[in-house]
Amino acid sequence: MAIDDAIKQVLLERWDPLGIRSEPAEHVRYDCFVQDLTLLLVGGGSDDDVRELLRSAEIDRLGLGSADEQRVDRAARALRAIAPAGADERDRSPA
Repeated sequence: MAIDDAIKQVLLERWDPLGIRSEPAEHVRYDCFVQDLTLLLVGGGSDDDVRELLRSAEIDRLGLGSADEQRVDRAARALRAIAPAGADERDRSPA
């Protein structure tokens, strides 16, 4: 599975702040985050970088007003687990 596909799967199964998992026509709403997350993961972004991107997505880009920290942490751990081999491992916390 390509990293973009794996990221999209995590966004739908582990993150999904809009609750669109069961609405395939709406899945495109998360596409705008896939490239940013791919670049971050391939570039060796830290756990905090991934969490901050997801928080910002919830608050600023999706307009939810606040971020659900448990959802953000759960998704960030799953995203970091699919980071390509050789990506910088700084600031990784145990899953």
